Amino acid sequence: MRIQSIELPQDWEFVEVFSVCDMHIGDILFNHVEFHRFIQMVLAEPNRYLIVNGDILNNNLKNSAGSAFEDVIPPSEQKKEAKRMLSPVRHRILCMNGGNHEERSMREADQDVTEDMAESLGVPYQEDQNLVKLSVGKRPSGKPYVYTIYVTHGSGGGKKPGSILNSLEDLSKTITADVYVIGHAHKRIAHKAVTQHPDLRNNKVVEMEQLYVCTAGWLKYGGYPVRKMMRPQVRGAHPIVLSGTEKSATTII
Repeated sequence: MRIQSIELPQDWEFVEVFSVCDMHIGDILFNHVEFHRFIQMVLAEPNRYLIVNGDILNNNLKNSAGSAFEDVIPPSEQKKEAKRMLSPVRHRILCMNGGNHEERSMREADQDVTEDMAESLGVPYQEDQNLVKLSVGKRPSGKPYVYTIYVTHGSGGGKKPGSILNSLEDLSKTITADVYVIGHAHKRIAHKAVTQHPDLRNNKVVEMEQLYVCTAGWLKYGGYPVRKMMRPQVRGAHPIVLSGTEKSATTII
């Protein structure tokens, strides 16, 4: 896994990072209107950025769990539509990785459709996970505040938020980061925890505050959630706010 390193202006007081995932372009329930408004909102301010975290396409194939007859456009057109919709904000996308719906093409045809989209948009890409190192603002020493954001699409199910939160916290057993981001569950969840780390250079123990975030999708209520007696979910992306005046990562849900 490569680290994506991004340096933002030191005179910024904060930066907002939005995780975009679970659009399921091609599904008849994808909310084009809400997503277009979201893109315009991102472009309205220079300090708003995106990470693209999988299931951008619905990508129902012949052997998929979902039926290809449920898609309003075929997968090849879904990919073109995704590139068209993300193109206006391509310079604001920090990284991009795939989800389980894009993985279908890898499994059936050895075709990485997410990589195709990322190359076309000129966006940094890794297949399953990304680690972003983001610098912003200025400390009293003159150096910027540095944040690490670990991103992966997520897996598994569960109707209850607790099961998703457990999976989120488990990510810290694999890698240390300031912020952990998943999607997949189509739920909006946020949680904070503190871990202690030995500072061997200064012979002391320091606390590290970590933010765990699950971001929602962009589908209207219907279809599979109704059949499985699942409740409607909040749609859209919410900001992860990284301060440039102190070391602080927060989110608004």
